[in-house]
Amino acid sequence: MIRMNRKFIINNYLLVILMGFSLSSVAFCQLEEQGKEIFNRFSAYLYSSIANRTAEFNRVTRDEVLFHHLYNTAPSPALRFNIDFNDSLMALNPLASVYYSNNQQEIWNSQTCSQLGTMGYENTWQCDVTTFSGAYLNWYFQASYDFENERAVITQSPANLNNSFPPSDGLFASIAIEDQGDQENGESFLDITDLRVSYSEDRVFIQLLTVDGGFPVGEFFGPWFLYGAGFLNPEQDLNSDELIIYALGYGNGAFGNLYPGVMKLIGTPDGEIISADYISNDIEFVTSGNSLYLSTAIATIVDDPDFGNWSNEFNGFTVMGLTASADIDQNMLFHDATEAGIFLMDSQYQAGNNQMDISDVYFDDVDQVLHVNYSDPEANLPFDHYISHQGEIWEMIPSSHDYESVVEYSYALIDPEDGAYNVVFQFSDGNSDDEINLSFVIGDPSECLPAGDVDENGAVDVLDVVLLVSLILCDECTLDDPCLDVNLDDSVDVLDVVLMVSIILTDS
Repeated sequence: MIRMNRKFIINNYLLVILMGFSLSSVAFCQLEEQGKEIFNRFSAYLYSSIANRTAEFNRVTRDEVLFHHLYNTAPSPALRFNIDFNDSLMALNPLASVYYSNNQQEIWNSQTCSQLGTMGYENTWQCDVTTFSGAYLNWYFQASYDFENERAVITQSPANLNNSFPPSDGLFASIAIEDQGDQENGESFLDITDLRVSYSEDRVFIQLLTVDGGFPVGEFFGPWFLYGAGFLNPEQDLNSDELIIYALGYGNGAFGNLYPGVMKLIGTPDGEIISADYISNDIEFVTSGNSLYLSTAIATIVDDPDFGNWSNEFNGFTVMGLTASADIDQNMLFHDATEAGIFLMDSQYQAGNNQMDISDVYFDDVDQVLHVNYSDPEANLPFDHYISHQGEIWEMIPSSHDYESVVEYSYALIDPEDGAYNVVFQFSDGNSDDEINLSFVIGDPSECLPAGDVDENGAVDVLDVVLLVSLILCDECTLDDPCLDVNLDDSVDVLDVVLMVSIILTDS
């Protein structure tokens, strides 16, 4: 059952009122003031603990650890994903994987990736799936890397399209690699085992998992427990005088001063708090077994004037999970926390497929490089991108991985022999294929250029096809004229006719 924050707060105050019958009004006011002081001390402790764990992480992710280019081939049984990381991340022992679904996010599968490391793909991690089915593809990526003797996570997540609360477990992605049994000074219900994230168009969702015992908030006189997640803007200026932390927390106590809501903690980079306030108690929360679900509007955080620019480069947050407590004697404990991770509120979706486009083929006879332009309406990377020539396959290299725009593919010939060449540029986005022919000559021009110009009138047309067919069918004709060998395989036969027809259709 979902318990909204207003009911939670009312119940809290009812408890205070009932207890108040046995307390004098003076004592009650003293408890309330003491609760404020406990909250202030608790907030300062939370701030310093979160700041110490996330400030350097924010610096690394902002200045060094960036990723770019997430692309997939069209939905088909042979499915490919590419993820590009920058040089700094490549030096931190990264591991990458993708999660994909063919049934509108009901069931997810995963596939680990491996680094290609080849020319044009030096920092590209590739995942291949060979058993995909269906025309609908949802997918998101996740990566981990070394950070301060731990593993930190960058992740996208599924989209909670219907704003359901709590979201099903399949709509969350893990953002923490968390050990069990590492909590300090506390019971197992304070031991975090996972932190998971999700998003919708206007809300952010958290699932915090602990070992067991539910999520007790504490007794009237304490100790009081707080569970939740800290949020930071990965792009905030860490050289400024102030660091801003937002905490989405679940708790109840300190004589009415601690309750579910979004806290804003402002302090100095060295861990000293300046102020702590609730900026909203408009959150959703529910506990179920060892899971705590929390949600608030994204605007609650990003519309705050101190948050910074939105949307930032990441379209997301630095996030870390936490459990903490305070007691009436103002003892503050930070029991467990995950490593900070980067949550990118995004994922990829494709329904169906449209035909790719290849164009502008040419041969640069100075550098001896073949060129062709590739573009795709869905920004699909090409599964196949090669040139075929007399049974050989030449893999082309892209000029960039910006497949949503025009990408030039090229192949450099190494010490090619002189002569006439007829090559075929072949592409596949996984679901559809396309090809285009090119004829060119290296060295002294041949008298039978362009290839297939059997009647030597300067053009390849249907008359050349008719003439070549008649020569092949002629028992008394000799076929030793090199101009008849269109595909340059030292044999004049029907394959030359097929290539001529392809040349004519391509040029028409």
